[in-house]
Parts: sequence; structure tokens; C-alpha cells
Amino acid sequence: MSEAEKISEILKDENKINNVSRAMFKEADTDKSGKVDLKEMHNLIKKISRDFGLLEPSVEQAKDVLEELDEDENGVVDSVEFRKLVVDILNSMKKAYEKK
Repeated sequence: MSEAEKISEILKDENKINNVSRAMFKEADTDKSGKVDLKEMHNLIKKISRDFGLLEPSVEQAKDVLEELDEDENGVVDSVEFRKLVVDILNSMKKAYEKK
């Protein structure tokens, strides 16, 4: 099974998505507040960018990501809002593997 197929299987399974999301959220929420703030979001997308061999994102780019995910506009991202980011990342990874 290819990497793209493995990711497709994850995306089809709500429990797997939730498990991946919880693990990533726990890693991103370094202060254990139950929310991901701008600093934590910036650190997370810097790590993801490094993993993909991309340029390091600016704080402004991290702010844009946070604002896009922050549905209740309270300045932080909770685990439910964060799940959308995980699905987007998995879809992007799937596309990247499909191109290889």
C-alpha cells in the first residue's frame, strides 16, 4: 500500500482522524492550556514546513492560519477547530505523495 493510499484510509476513518488530531493537538499545545495560541501555531507550522522542505513561515502567516481556523474568534484554536487543520494537512500530504 502506497503512502497516499495509507493517508486515504486515515481520511475515511473518523476515529483515525480524531486520533491523529488529538496527538497533533497535544504536541502543538505546549503550555497544556487546551488551546493553541499564535506562538504555538507558529511553532507548529514551522515544524510542518521543515518536514516538507518548505521555507519557514512568518509570524504573520501563522496568524493567518490561526485566524482562518478560529471560528469563534477568541484568538486561539481549540481541539475542534484544530481538527480542520489536521484534515487539510493530511489532504496535502496525500497530494504530495501522489505526485511522487
